[in-house]
Formats: sequence, C-alpha cells, structure tokens
Amino acid sequence: MSLSTGSLAGVLFAAVLMDGGWQPTDLYFLFIIPMLIGAVVISMLGKPVLGSVAPKGEAAREQEPAGKH
Repeated sequence: MSLSTGSLAGVLFAAVLMDGGWQPTDLYFLFIIPMLIGAVVISMLGKPVLGSVAPKGEAAREQEPAGKH
C-alpha cells in the first residue's frame, strides 16, 4: 500500500465511521488505544537504546579510575 493509498484509506475509514454516527471525539479515543498500547510495550522493553550511547569523551572518563581526573 503506497503512502497516498494509506492516507486516502484513513480518511475514508474515518468518514465511514462518522457516517455511522461516530463523533470526532469517539475517533480520537479509537485511535489513541493503539498508541497507548505501543507506549506501554516500549516502556516494558527496558533500558532506552539512545540512553546507552555516550560521547567518546564521557565514556573514556567513566572508565578511568577516580584519581586520574
């Protein structure tokens, strides 16, 4: 599915739901559920990937004994 097809399908899906009696606030709650599930799963993964990357200078200083600074 190309990007333009997906964006068109999203709009049509929302239009069908609104035609079926859904209010815009109902649509927000419908689409926030997958985002919340994703946030919970990501938080359960453990240590953040980007949090473990340190610049070379900081990593070298952390490995030196305390008296050498």
